[in-house]
Amino acid sequence: MTIKNSPSLMLEVVALYKAQTATITTVKGVFPVISFQVISMATIAQFTKNGGNSLGITGDDGTLILISTSNRWSNAADDAAMYAMADNFYASAKATATAQGLLHPYIYMNYADGSQDVFTGYGAANKAKLLATAEKYDSFGVFRNLLPGGHKLK
Repeated sequence: MTIKNSPSLMLEVVALYKAQTATITTVKGVFPVISFQVISMATIAQFTKNGGNSLGITGDDGTLILISTSNRWSNAADDAAMYAMADNFYASAKATATAQGLLHPYIYMNYADGSQDVFTGYGAANKAKLLATAEKYDSFGVFRNLLPGGHKLK
C-alpha cells in the first residue's frame, strides 16, 4: 500500500494497526511489524533520468510512503486469524487514505499478495506499454507463463 506523505495519516494508520493487532494477542509466537518506507523526491527524480519509469510514480504526488506489514506467528492453525487481521488492517487503512485523498495506486510487487493487481497501479498508459512490449518480444507468453505463481502481466 502506498500513500502520499502525511504524518497525520501515518499516525492514523499506526492506530488502525494497533487496533487490529489487539485481535490476535492470543496467537502463539505472534510478532506483528509495520514498516513505513519513504520513496523520496530524490529517488523519484532518478526515475526520470533515462526516460521515466513504468511504475506510474512521478514527482507530481511528492514524497510517497510505502506501508508494509511483516507479521510472524508460530502455528499454522493460526493462519486464518492472521490473514484476516492483515486483510482487515489493509482494508481500513486504504479506506482511511482514500477518504483523505492520500492513497496512491502504486503497489510494490514484492510486498503484494496474490489478490492484488500491481500492474493496474502503474497507470493505464504504462500498463498498455508493458503489454505491448510483452506482446512484441514474447508473443507466445513464454516468460509470462513459464513460472507458476507471482504477478503476471495480463
